[in-house]
Amino acid sequence: MEKAFTMLLTGLSGAGKTTTALGLQERLKQVNKRVEILDGDIVRDEIGHLFGYSREERLKVSKILRFTAKLLNKNGISVIIAAISPYQEMRDNYRQMMSDYVETFVKCPLEVCVERDVKGLYQKALRGDVKHVVGVDEVFEIPRSPDIVIDTSEMSLEDGVEKIWIALKEKSYV
Repeated sequence: MEKAFTMLLTGLSGAGKTTTALGLQERLKQVNKRVEILDGDIVRDEIGHLFGYSREERLKVSKILRFTAKLLNKNGISVIIAAISPYQEMRDNYRQMMSDYVETFVKCPLEVCVERDVKGLYQKALRGDVKHVVGVDEVFEIPRSPDIVIDTSEMSLEDGVEKIWIALKEKSYV
């Protein structure tokens, strides 16, 4: 069975986590790597919006993502998790509980994320229509020691995926 890994793409909403995950998934599939994406937004939708956005509820969703990734890894399927994961505690839990874990900080200034604002989330938060928006009224703790950092405000999708690819090769995952 091939060596499976879990990569967490962490960063603000609009930083490019899902776009990067899709680009990386495509590259991995080109070399016949079995890989699935767990997108935080999609997982929340699929489990029926059982959890809100408080710290405790975010930690519960993180636990679900981690559990699912471990099951897939155990069966030889690599996982890319695209989720804000705003707290260092979440990222530390991944690192402590998963043997083949790679953390990528998808860095992007808040101003650029607000400009991109695909979901209209930041505009709603700035108007006061929604609460618990990371970067506005909820903290995003900058990752202390990510394995990889890509700055999507300064590099193309292709360059970001290539940087991740090189790191995965160095770790013998591809």
